[in-house]
Amino acid sequence: MKGTTTSLALLALCLAGSTAQAQTLTKATSYGTHAVSRPVMIDSVNVHNQKFSLGSLLKTSYKTEGLKGTSVAAASNGFFAIAQPASGASTFSSYSFPLISQGFTKGTLKLYGRARYALYDGETLLGSNEDKLAESDTVPAVSVPLTLIATNKNLVVKVLSTAEDKARGDFKLVFEPEEGLPQLDLKAASDGVRYINWNYLTHGKRLYYTHVSPSGKYVLVTYTERAPKKGVSYQEIREGATGKVLRTTQSLYGAEWMPDEDVLVMKTSNRAGDQLVKIDPVSGRSTVWIDKIPGESFMISPDKRSIYIYEEVKGPEKDKLLIRRLSPDDRQPGARDRQALYRYDIATGVYEPVLYGYRSVSLLDFSADGSQLLLGLYTKDWQHSPFDQTTVLRYTPATGRIDTVFTKQFEIGSVSFI
Repeated sequence: MKGTTTSLALLALCLAGSTAQAQTLTKATSYGTHAVSRPVMIDSVNVHNQKFSLGSLLKTSYKTEGLKGTSVAAASNGFFAIAQPASGASTFSSYSFPLISQGFTKGTLKLYGRARYALYDGETLLGSNEDKLAESDTVPAVSVPLTLIATNKNLVVKVLSTAEDKARGDFKLVFEPEEGLPQLDLKAASDGVRYINWNYLTHGKRLYYTHVSPSGKYVLVTYTERAPKKGVSYQEIREGATGKVLRTTQSLYGAEWMPDEDVLVMKTSNRAGDQLVKIDPVSGRSTVWIDKIPGESFMISPDKRSIYIYEEVKGPEKDKLLIRRLSPDDRQPGARDRQALYRYDIATGVYEPVLYGYRSVSLLDFSADGSQLLLGLYTKDWQHSPFDQTTVLRYTPATGRIDTVFTKQFEIGSVSFI
């Protein structure tokens, strides 16, 4: 009898431990309850021969990012209250829940309620009951698997209620981890902790670069903003003294300031070819400066007499019948191509190479008056590490004089006159 009692006690403890693993999420951000309208029924079915379902409104696009929300807490029974719609009306409510795990965890998210619900991870639908309303709030209306690996997710719950529903749209959200795996870190979620994850590194708004005008009056600021399925870059013209935004546009990517004017210059393309245009930073008015400019990217000399232009020189084509590797890099597309530097004389239109050879070259810096250039030559020595080597030359265009500053040093990213 004593052994039986002990076994029953152990079984009860095991069951209690299993039940204790389940977590009820009691804190969320509410984005309000809004009235929704049924569409005008011009036909009884759609193009796929499907009848209209009110629950399908749960699958329409709706982003909580950028919306103003209110922190809310569940009642003592773990349910979030949803007001019953007025007679003949339907309402849509949305809530977001931060889910955080310090390590790997896996389990099931269960949503209890008697209305129509949908669970989203960002814009990805995880699960929905649409019009299959639960008979009781003790049976999950929606159950979805959840896996977190030392990261955080923003779970969105959408609720659709009608005046004809037998019960209100109140809901409770519970996470049940698999046996032996940790629970969610609800305290970290409540404190607003966010782990650095892949989305944090690759998505969101980033300051790309800033360029100050010669007088310091204006600043050209470029931002990049990446979302899971798309990205965008845009520019702002700001006052240098106050930071006030004077203009926002997406048409100034790659623009640069003239050396001694508060005027932007950038390359544009049309059917006739490429042009360099001058742009007023505030009004956006543009005028053609140089028509039919050759090459790719460019740099304007401080004296505004020359424009130095890069051109990509295609290397020898690979033999179609024989695989020959000139170097380990030769496996990569474009490994045989080189970057050449040309000078465009603004007054005469003469276009001439600055250097001639098989090595790639770059213009590292101008002297203050534009009379001298710092040039970089790039090679690889596969017998010594690091493999990349840079030779830096000081070049005087007026005389053609070349002075060697460094010879075959480890790869140098930038060099400037001081």
